[in-house]
Amino acid sequence: MPVKSSLLHVKKLIIIPDENLVTIPFEALVCKYEKPLSNRSHDLPLYLVNEFEINYQFSSSLWVNSSQDHRIGLEPLSFAGFAPVTFLPDRTVNTAGNNNMPFSSLPSSKKEVQDISDLVLKNGGETQLFLEQYATEKRFRAYLEDYNIIHIATHSVINEKQPGHSGLVFSPDKDEENYHSTYDGILFMDEIYNLRINADLLVLSACATGTGKITRSEGVLAMTRGFFTAGASNIVYTLWNVTDKHTRDFMVSFYKGILKGQTYSCALRNAKLEMIEKPETSLPRLWAPYVLLGTEGQTE
Repeated sequence: MPVKSSLLHVKKLIIIPDENLVTIPFEALVCKYEKPLSNRSHDLPLYLVNEFEINYQFSSSLWVNSSQDHRIGLEPLSFAGFAPVTFLPDRTVNTAGNNNMPFSSLPSSKKEVQDISDLVLKNGGETQLFLEQYATEKRFRAYLEDYNIIHIATHSVINEKQPGHSGLVFSPDKDEENYHSTYDGILFMDEIYNLRINADLLVLSACATGTGKITRSEGVLAMTRGFFTAGASNIVYTLWNVTDKHTRDFMVSFYKGILKGQTYSCALRNAKLEMIEKPETSLPRLWAPYVLLGTEGQTE
């Protein structure tokens, strides 16, 4: 309310949250309640996302500097999708500090990247899919510089006590399944900082990819910081655990908006509004965790 009068002609917000505020999806803040058009007895909340496009940044200095950097853009459009855990019968994954951690299958993750790939192809782009045993950490590293959109639908490993041991789950290389090998099936945050990414958009379609240890000096120590440092211009990530099927539906809607020419923040907002309109997905716990970090839209 204190700043509402200053936002009368504003359509987009760039939010730089401090400390524990990084855990809050500002899109889900309630502005007011409206009377429903249907026969529902209770008033419907009007969220901040109903009025604004929203994206986030780590600091004002990064916001200013990154807005001046060269942006790759999406011409020509190229998409790489990774879905390593579509089926995991009795599989456990060795993780630093938490050995033999079990992971469930994510059957909708395969359909997620396939459906997005079909949309990109229909719009004249090129795609490359890495599914199941082919979605290895080694291949991910090898193709980082070749595509302007990279989409990873997988499990995450979050270690708030040792942030460097947070990471993304990939399929292990059959020839290098030794835990001490370079490609052990987990891309840890300590390794992410040393990558080189040219992607204009990186989508981390996994649980709680924006969470980690919160510090006063550095903010949240999460994978997003590593990927942004490595060169990803814009990152879609999650603030808490998400469901396999709802994530697939949300991501397909998000990409449809992008391929119509919408900015990332606009496409993300519209995907959320689409979920809000459906009673079965209207609760913020289902649509609010997907947020955008990046430079997109800063110079508009």
